[in-house]
Amino acid sequence: MRTFKTDISNIEVPKQFTYPFFYQPHDLCKIAAKEIETEILQSHTNTKLLEGKMFGVLVVSDQNGKIGYLAGFSGLWNQKSTAKGFVPPIYDITQPSSYFKKKENEISLINQKIDALKCDEIFQTKIKQLEKLKLQQSQQLTQLKLSFDEHKRLRDEKRKSILSEQENKQLIRESQFEKAELKRQKKQFDIDIQNLEQEIDVFSQQIKDLQSLRKKMSFNLQQWIFDQFKIQNANGETISISNLFAIHYNDNNQLPPAGAGDCAGPKLLQYAYNQNYKPICMAEFWIGKNSSDNIRKHGNFYPACQNKCKPILSFMMKGLDVEPNPLLSSNADIKIIHEDDEILVVDKPAGLQTVDGKENVISLEKIIRERYNLFDVPLIVHRLDMHTSGIVVMAKTKAMHKYLQQQFAEQKVKKTYIAILEGKINQTKGTIDLPLIADIENRPYQKVDFKKGKKAVTTFQVIDENENRSIVKFCPITGRTHQLRVHAAHPMGLNCAILGDRLYGTLPADRLYLHAQEIEIFSKQNKKMIFQSKKTFDNF
Repeated sequence: MRTFKTDISNIEVPKQFTYPFFYQPHDLCKIAAKEIETEILQSHTNTKLLEGKMFGVLVVSDQNGKIGYLAGFSGLWNQKSTAKGFVPPIYDITQPSSYFKKKENEISLINQKIDALKCDEIFQTKIKQLEKLKLQQSQQLTQLKLSFDEHKRLRDEKRKSILSEQENKQLIRESQFEKAELKRQKKQFDIDIQNLEQEIDVFSQQIKDLQSLRKKMSFNLQQWIFDQFKIQNANGETISISNLFAIHYNDNNQLPPAGAGDCAGPKLLQYAYNQNYKPICMAEFWIGKNSSDNIRKHGNFYPACQNKCKPILSFMMKGLDVEPNPLLSSNADIKIIHEDDEILVVDKPAGLQTVDGKENVISLEKIIRERYNLFDVPLIVHRLDMHTSGIVVMAKTKAMHKYLQQQFAEQKVKKTYIAILEGKINQTKGTIDLPLIADIENRPYQKVDFKKGKKAVTTFQVIDENENRSIVKFCPITGRTHQLRVHAAHPMGLNCAILGDRLYGTLPADRLYLHAQEIEIFSKQNKKMIFQSKKTFDNF
């Protein structure tokens, strides 16, 4: 356990443990994180920090009530699983003589055999011969058919004249010969091609067999690894990560995500339980160069990942008095902006989910269904992020739901958002065109990906600013998840996050300062309908 270098005597210890998936770092965690950051920056050159790394701190008390903290990092750091002063991995697979290394070497040998077969000179020669033969078949048969078609045309011309019986028979023989010749040549090509394909299949089958063996060995090795990751909780219960995720997925054949159990949070809790320390509060933060997607930035705190860590940490926190999930309660003060027989336009408060989720969270959808008894209508046409406030259009009939969905699909709907940004930006207006894709390993994050991302375009205009903030009007042309939030925060966008954005931002605030102010749709009579929210942010 590390001792605080900073005087913490006047800081109140939290009564409940951190809810790690949505939190404001406690002052004790901020101090511990700053001490770790200072230590790392002093002991490592900038070149070693280029890649950046997610670190974590866990404030704990020992059996005598003394308070200190633990430090950890996610994955490997400088290609090593351990570092002095940081908690060890739950299970270290990097030892040279370990079962993992042995099996990894066996899989590597299979990879080498596959590569050798693919590069085999005879195999490659046969493939080229096959390609050449197929091209030759196509060219020769095409030329032969064109020639025979011309012969047929000439025969048809002759048949228009009066021919003797002998001449007619000759024309028939010529026709029969050419048809037979075309079939003979095609058959010969087919035989030669088939022989070559059989020779190639000998190699291909060996490659397939090795690939199948590799897949089986890789699966078994991954299963073995996750069997070794045995995690604890405050109640003293233990479970392997493989069994935990089998329960989570309700599928014994579904492997946990790669890297599950190797993030900072699980490492810290596991070590605390092993040493009989009491967890008090926890936080994770990024040190070093921005992440590859430019979302995680030096010195910023981030919530634990959902994909890998939520099942693990949810188990490990059993027995702790944990802060309530702030997402399970929300302000349901919903203002109705417009209502007719077909649509309902509401002003959603920040902190309220648009649709029902996996957890028992109050949602706009649930409130409206119960309030208007609309249980047999699709209702939801578009969504706002939970922490975004503003206008949501809902359908009261199935026909209108379909009609509105079509408008969104055809990008006929126009939306305007107002946001307060963390600072000032250099441009007064412009267009951001950065394709987005879900960050599978770090849900619910989205990231910029120019190869696989879906097109995402936003126009913006600064409408007010002061020394520290900017108010910006956003008009999304497309409707990707977290589009405005990423386009604001990303260095290739505005490089200035929306104030209060706990995923992509740097400055904490009481809410996400993003508001859906206006929406433009069309009625079934093709009449333009514009709805506005009169709400404004309380502070700027």
